[in-house]
Amino acid sequence: MTAPVLPWIIGAAIIAGVGSAVLAGVVLLLPKERRGTALPWMVAFSAGALLGAAFGDLLPQALSGAPVRAVSLTVLGGMLGFMLLELMLAHRHGHGHAHGHEHEAHRALGPLVLFGDALHNFVDGVAIAAAFSMSKEAGIATALAVFAHEVPQEVGNVALLLEAGYSPAKAFGFNVLSNSVAVVGALAAGLMLGALQPVIPYVLAVACAGFIYVAAADLIPGIVDAPKGSRVLQAGLLIAGAAGICLLR
Repeated sequence: MTAPVLPWIIGAAIIAGVGSAVLAGVVLLLPKERRGTALPWMVAFSAGALLGAAFGDLLPQALSGAPVRAVSLTVLGGMLGFMLLELMLAHRHGHGHAHGHEHEAHRALGPLVLFGDALHNFVDGVAIAAAFSMSKEAGIATALAVFAHEVPQEVGNVALLLEAGYSPAKAFGFNVLSNSVAVVGALAAGLMLGALQPVIPYVLAVACAGFIYVAAADLIPGIVDAPKGSRVLQAGLLIAGAAGICLLR
Protein backbone atom coordinates (compact mmCIF):
# COMPACT_ATOMS: atom_id res chain seq x y z
CA MET A 1 0.00 0.00 0.00
CA THR A 2 1.64 3.26 -1.08
CA ALA A 3 1.81 6.10 1.46
CA PRO A 4 -0.11 8.66 -0.67
CA VAL A 5 -3.11 6.30 -0.82
CA LEU A 6 -3.34 5.82 2.95
CA PRO A 7 -4.82 9.30 3.67
CA TRP A 8 -7.51 8.58 1.05
CA ILE A 9 -8.34 5.30 2.81
CA ILE A 10 -8.56 6.90 6.26
CA GLY A 11 -10.57 9.87 4.99
CA ALA A 12 -13.01 7.64 3.11
CA ALA A 13 -13.45 5.38 6.15
CA ILE A 14 -14.12 8.37 8.41
CA ILE A 15 -16.73 9.78 6.02
CA ALA A 16 -18.38 6.41 5.35
CA GLY A 17 -18.29 5.17 8.95
CA VAL A 18 -18.37 8.11 11.37
CA GLY A 19 -20.07 10.46 8.90
CA SER A 20 -22.96 8.09 8.35
CA ALA A 21 -23.48 7.69 12.12
CA VAL A 22 -23.53 11.47 12.60
CA LEU A 23 -25.99 11.93 9.73
CA ALA A 24 -28.16 9.16 11.19
CA GLY A 25 -28.28 11.13 14.43
CA VAL A 26 -29.40 14.21 12.50
CA VAL A 27 -32.13 12.17 10.78
CA LEU A 28 -33.41 11.09 14.18
CA LEU A 29 -33.92 14.76 15.08
CA LEU A 30 -36.51 15.07 12.32
CA PRO A 31 -40.19 14.86 13.27
CA LYS A 32 -41.35 11.27 13.37
CA GLU A 33 -43.68 11.69 10.36
CA ARG A 34 -40.94 13.17 8.15
CA ARG A 35 -38.45 10.55 9.28
CA GLY A 36 -40.92 7.80 8.47
CA THR A 37 -41.40 9.24 4.98
CA ALA A 38 -37.70 9.68 4.22
CA LEU A 39 -36.37 6.34 5.47
CA PRO A 40 -37.99 4.09 2.81
CA TRP A 41 -36.47 6.23 0.05
CA MET A 42 -33.05 6.10 1.73
CA VAL A 43 -33.30 2.33 2.12
CA ALA A 44 -34.22 1.83 -1.54
CA PHE A 45 -31.37 4.02 -2.80
CA SER A 46 -28.84 2.38 -0.46
CA ALA A 47 -29.90 -1.12 -1.60
CA GLY A 48 -29.15 -0.11 -5.17
CA ALA A 49 -25.83 1.45 -4.19
CA LEU A 50 -24.78 -1.76 -2.45
CA LEU A 51 -25.68 -3.91 -5.46
CA GLY A 52 -23.98 -1.47 -7.84
CA ALA A 53 -20.77 -1.56 -5.81
CA ALA A 54 -20.91 -5.35 -5.40
CA PHE A 55 -21.53 -6.30 -9.04
CA GLY A 56 -20.07 -3.26 -10.78
CA ASP A 57 -16.90 -2.89 -8.77
CA LEU A 58 -15.95 -5.39 -6.07
CA LEU A 59 -16.77 -8.60 -7.92
CA PRO A 60 -15.01 -7.64 -11.21
CA GLN A 61 -11.94 -6.50 -9.23
CA ALA A 62 -11.88 -9.77 -7.29
CA LEU A 63 -12.25 -11.85 -10.45
CA SER A 64 -9.37 -9.98 -12.08
CA GLY A 65 -6.96 -11.16 -9.38
CA ALA A 66 -8.05 -14.72 -8.51
CA PRO A 67 -9.59 -17.81 -10.15
CA VAL A 68 -13.31 -17.53 -10.88
CA ARG A 69 -14.25 -20.65 -8.90
CA ALA A 70 -12.28 -19.54 -5.84
CA VAL A 71 -13.88 -16.09 -5.89
CA SER A 72 -17.36 -17.56 -6.40
CA LEU A 73 -16.95 -19.93 -3.44
CA THR A 74 -15.61 -17.09 -1.30
CA VAL A 75 -18.68 -15.00 -2.10
CA LEU A 76 -20.92 -17.97 -1.26
CA GLY A 77 -19.07 -18.63 1.99
CA GLY A 78 -19.22 -14.96 2.91
CA MET A 79 -22.97 -14.80 2.38
CA LEU A 80 -23.51 -17.93 4.47
CA GLY A 81 -21.25 -16.51 7.19
CA PHE A 82 -23.17 -13.23 7.34
CA MET A 83 -26.44 -15.17 7.46
CA LEU A 84 -25.23 -17.33 10.36
CA LEU A 85 -24.01 -14.27 12.27
CA GLU A 86 -27.37 -12.55 11.82
CA LEU A 87 -29.22 -15.70 12.88
CA MET A 88 -27.08 -16.03 16.03
CA LEU A 89 -27.66 -12.42 17.02
CA ALA A 90 -31.39 -12.76 16.33
CA HIS A 91 -31.52 -15.97 18.37
CA ARG A 92 -29.79 -14.33 21.33
CA HIS A 93 -32.28 -11.46 21.19
CA GLY A 94 -35.35 -13.63 20.67
CA HIS A 95 -34.37 -16.16 23.33
CA GLY A 96 -35.06 -13.76 26.16
CA HIS A 97 -38.50 -12.90 24.79
CA ALA A 98 -39.40 -16.57 24.32
CA HIS A 99 -38.82 -17.22 28.01
CA GLY A 100 -40.62 -14.12 29.19
CA HIS A 101 -37.48 -12.28 30.29
CA GLU A 102 -38.40 -9.02 28.61
CA HIS A 103 -36.21 -6.84 30.83
CA GLU A 104 -33.11 -9.01 30.42
CA ALA A 105 -33.67 -9.28 26.67
CA HIS A 106 -33.88 -5.51 26.31
CA ARG A 107 -30.72 -5.04 28.39
CA ALA A 108 -28.87 -7.59 26.24
CA LEU A 109 -30.08 -5.98 23.03
CA GLY A 110 -27.74 -2.98 23.25
CA PRO A 111 -24.43 -4.91 23.43
CA LEU A 112 -25.62 -7.29 20.68
CA VAL A 113 -26.47 -4.40 18.37
CA LEU A 114 -23.15 -2.68 19.06
CA PHE A 115 -21.10 -5.86 18.64
CA GLY A 116 -22.75 -6.83 15.38
CA ASP A 117 -22.47 -3.29 14.05
CA ALA A 118 -18.79 -2.98 15.05
CA LEU A 119 -17.94 -6.24 13.28
CA HIS A 120 -19.86 -5.13 10.20
CA ASN A 121 -18.07 -1.76 10.22
CA PHE A 122 -14.66 -3.39 10.55
CA VAL A 123 -15.37 -5.44 7.42
CA ASP A 124 -16.54 -2.26 5.65
CA GLY A 125 -13.27 -0.54 6.55
CA VAL A 126 -11.23 -3.46 5.21
CA ALA A 127 -13.33 -3.43 2.02
CA ILE A 128 -12.65 0.28 1.51
CA ALA A 129 -8.90 -0.23 1.93
CA ALA A 130 -8.87 -3.25 -0.38
CA ALA A 131 -10.81 -1.34 -3.04
CA PHE A 132 -8.40 1.60 -2.85
CA SER A 133 -5.52 -0.82 -3.34
CA MET A 134 -6.98 -1.56 -6.78
CA SER A 135 -7.79 2.03 -7.77
CA LYS A 136 -9.00 5.31 -6.27
CA GLU A 137 -12.21 5.08 -8.28
CA ALA A 138 -12.97 1.64 -6.82
CA GLY A 139 -12.22 2.92 -3.32
CA ILE A 140 -14.45 5.97 -3.66
CA ALA A 141 -17.32 3.90 -5.11
CA THR A 142 -17.05 1.41 -2.25
CA ALA A 143 -16.94 4.17 0.37
CA LEU A 144 -20.02 5.84 -1.12
CA ALA A 145 -21.90 2.54 -1.13
CA VAL A 146 -20.96 1.98 2.52
CA PHE A 147 -22.10 5.50 3.42
CA ALA A 148 -25.39 5.11 1.54
CA HIS A 149 -26.42 1.92 3.32
CA GLU A 150 -25.04 2.86 6.73
CA VAL A 151 -27.27 5.93 7.22
CA PRO A 152 -30.64 4.09 7.34
CA GLN A 153 -29.02 1.16 9.15
CA GLU A 154 -27.59 3.45 11.85
CA VAL A 155 -30.97 5.15 12.29
CA GLY A 156 -32.37 1.70 13.04
CA ASN A 157 -29.48 0.88 15.38
CA VAL A 158 -29.98 4.06 17.41
CA ALA A 159 -33.69 3.24 17.66
CA LEU A 160 -32.82 -0.24 18.99
CA LEU A 161 -30.41 1.23 21.54
CA LEU A 162 -33.13 3.60 22.73
CA GLU A 163 -35.43 0.58 23.05
CA ALA A 164 -32.75 -1.13 25.13
CA GLY A 165 -32.87 1.72 27.64
CA TYR A 166 -29.97 3.91 26.51
CA SER A 167 -30.37 7.66 26.83
CA PRO A 168 -30.39 9.56 23.48
CA ALA A 169 -26.89 10.92 24.18
CA LYS A 170 -25.50 7.46 25.05
CA ALA A 171 -27.22 5.81 22.07
CA PHE A 172 -25.73 8.40 19.71
CA GLY A 173 -22.27 8.27 21.32
CA PHE A 174 -22.00 4.47 21.38
CA ASN A 175 -23.25 4.30 17.80
CA VAL A 176 -20.57 6.75 16.61
CA LEU A 177 -17.96 4.77 18.55
CA SER A 178 -19.14 1.53 16.93
CA ASN A 179 -18.89 3.08 13.49
CA SER A 180 -15.38 4.32 14.24
CA VAL A 181 -14.29 0.67 14.04
CA ALA A 182 -14.50 1.13 10.25
CA VAL A 183 -11.48 3.44 10.51
CA VAL A 184 -9.61 0.79 12.52
CA GLY A 185 -10.36 -1.83 9.87
CA ALA A 186 -9.34 0.52 7.06
CA LEU A 187 -6.08 1.49 8.79
CA ALA A 188 -5.14 -2.10 9.62
CA ALA A 189 -5.88 -3.26 6.08
CA GLY A 190 -4.17 -0.22 4.56
CA LEU A 191 -0.97 -1.02 6.42
CA MET A 192 -1.06 -4.76 5.71
CA LEU A 193 -2.63 -5.36 2.31
CA GLY A 194 0.34 -3.94 0.42
CA ALA A 195 2.39 -6.91 1.60
CA LEU A 196 -0.49 -9.34 1.13
CA GLN A 197 -1.57 -8.69 -2.44
CA PRO A 198 -2.76 -12.29 -3.04
CA VAL A 199 -5.35 -11.85 -0.26
CA ILE A 200 -6.94 -8.72 -1.73
CA PRO A 201 -9.26 -10.48 -4.24
CA TYR A 202 -10.71 -12.63 -1.44
CA VAL A 203 -11.18 -9.64 0.85
CA LEU A 204 -13.08 -7.95 -1.97
CA ALA A 205 -15.12 -11.14 -2.49
CA VAL A 206 -16.12 -11.22 1.21
CA ALA A 207 -17.03 -7.53 1.05
CA CYS A 208 -19.06 -8.24 -2.09
CA ALA A 209 -20.88 -11.03 -0.22
CA GLY A 210 -21.68 -8.66 2.63
CA PHE A 211 -23.06 -6.00 0.30
CA ILE A 212 -25.25 -8.51 -1.57
CA TYR A 213 -26.50 -10.10 1.65
CA VAL A 214 -27.43 -6.80 3.31
CA ALA A 215 -29.22 -5.60 0.16
CA ALA A 216 -31.05 -8.86 -0.55
CA ALA A 217 -31.87 -10.01 2.99
CA ASP A 218 -32.36 -6.75 4.89
CA LEU A 219 -33.23 -3.94 2.49
CA ILE A 220 -35.05 -5.25 -0.60
CA PRO A 221 -37.76 -7.13 1.38
CA GLY A 222 -38.88 -3.76 2.75
CA ILE A 223 -39.29 -2.48 -0.82
CA VAL A 224 -41.29 -5.57 -1.84
CA ASP A 225 -43.58 -5.14 1.17
CA ALA A 226 -44.05 -1.39 0.64
CA PRO A 227 -47.48 0.01 -0.25
CA LYS A 228 -48.25 -0.43 -3.93
CA GLY A 229 -48.25 3.30 -4.58
CA SER A 230 -44.67 3.81 -3.40
CA ARG A 231 -43.22 0.54 -4.67
CA VAL A 232 -42.51 1.84 -8.17
CA LEU A 233 -40.74 4.94 -6.86
CA GLN A 234 -38.64 2.87 -4.47
CA ALA A 235 -37.71 0.50 -7.31
CA GLY A 236 -36.67 3.54 -9.33
CA LEU A 237 -34.50 4.77 -6.47
CA LEU A 238 -32.92 1.32 -6.20
CA ILE A 239 -32.04 1.42 -9.90
CA ALA A 240 -30.75 4.99 -9.53
CA GLY A 241 -28.50 3.93 -6.65
CA ALA A 242 -27.02 1.04 -8.61
CA ALA A 243 -26.60 3.12 -11.77
CA GLY A 244 -24.98 5.99 -9.85
CA ILE A 245 -22.29 3.77 -8.35
CA CYS A 246 -21.63 2.01 -11.69
CA LEU A 247 -21.39 5.32 -13.56
CA LEU A 248 -18.98 6.68 -10.94
CA ARG A 249 -16.74 3.70 -11.53
